[in-house]
Amino acid sequence: MSKLTKIKTYPAKEKPALAFEEQLTEYQVIEQSATGISINHLNRVSDKYDLSVQEWADIMGISTKSIQRYQQQENILSPTQTEFVLKTEQLYKIGKEVFGNTENFKQWLQNPAYGIGNKIPSKILNTISGINLVINQVMRIAHGVLA
Repeated sequence: MSKLTKIKTYPAKEKPALAFEEQLTEYQVIEQSATGISINHLNRVSDKYDLSVQEWADIMGISTKSIQRYQQQENILSPTQTEFVLKTEQLYKIGKEVFGNTENFKQWLQNPAYGIGNKIPSKILNTISGINLVINQVMRIAHGVLA
């Protein structure tokens, strides 16, 4: 008779898959931008990713006073402002997943990034093209392509 040996198996530690599919599509961003979003959405994004009024003012190219006035009056943001909020939210969702937390991601944003011509990512977030460029760079980092 042959002797059967039990093979002990160990569960493999799998890295959780990144949930990039939860991101808004470009078409959804366009649709939501056309109708605008409430300033309350910006406030929720601010709280979630620890973004200050000054950071939003820099990103959207408006004064902090304008943002504070929107908050007091509970206004709907313009299509352009809405697009900045939605794209910034998309960037921070991806960044948080890739870098592990918002703080690490915000630190990365302050340093020159090789894949975007050694520019400081936070300095190019004031245009939608800049936000898209940084999103693409973070996605490359997520997939192990640093250049």
